Amino acid sequence: MFGKVFASLWEGSLYGKSDEQLVFVYLLAHATDQGAVDVFHNKIASDTGMSVERVTAALLQLEGPDEMSRTPDQGGRRIVRLDEHRNWGWLIVNYAKYRQIKKAETLREQTRERVRRWRERNDTSYGKNGNDDSHRNHPPSSEPEVPLEPPARTTRHPRMEREPDGFSLFWDPYPRHIGRRAAAKSFAAALARHADVDPEDMANAAAAFAARMEKEGKDPQYIPHPTTWLNQDRFMEEFEDEPTPQG
Repeated sequence: MFGKVFASLWEGSLYGKSDEQLVFVYLLAHATDQGAVDVFHNKIASDTGMSVERVTAALLQLEGPDEMSRTPDQGGRRIVRLDEHRNWGWLIVNYAKYRQIKKAETLREQTRERVRRWRERNDTSYGKNGNDDSHRNHPPSSEPEVPLEPPARTTRHPRMEREPDGFSLFWDPYPRHIGRRAAAKSFAAALARHADVDPEDMANAAAAFAARMEKEGKDPQYIPHPTTWLNQDRFMEEFEDEPTPQG
């Protein structure tokens, strides 16, 4: 397993406490999706190269309240025991919250990558406005133009005929996929209404909205249809949230 470790772990109230930091990182790496770590003290000691005594002392510190912690849940405790009748096995208190932050970061990164590929493809094949600018790199030819036969019409997928450029950048991260054809029309209309908004902005807004819905645990049936979201200009409300520090 692996887990996201925030740099703030070394900047908060665990600053300078190397044993507690190492043991906490170990717990993060071995936690289940719910943040549970069911291992013995001596297993942690063996894997980290620490003595059992040092591991036990570090765990007791992580179990204890910390009024200086950035997150006051459970009195600032980093871990709580899974069962009171045994002294091993813990639940990482804020694991779910930081997991949501990681999901939001991953979604934003995926969106940035899609935007990068789209921009690269668009800039390579077309000019800034999506028009073929290849003629700008070649001087006018002195040869007389010869009429050419019009190219044979190729069959294109209906979706390719309908969707405006960059629509998939918005559609992919949006948290509810329903009514794609109608959403494509609303997407084009929204861009027409807002001259200062482009497909990249739409993609980032959709990713931010999806991350917020995930964080709030919103039931998909209560997430607005993409057409509704676009028609109501809800994308104008979205701003990227800064990750909450850890530790």
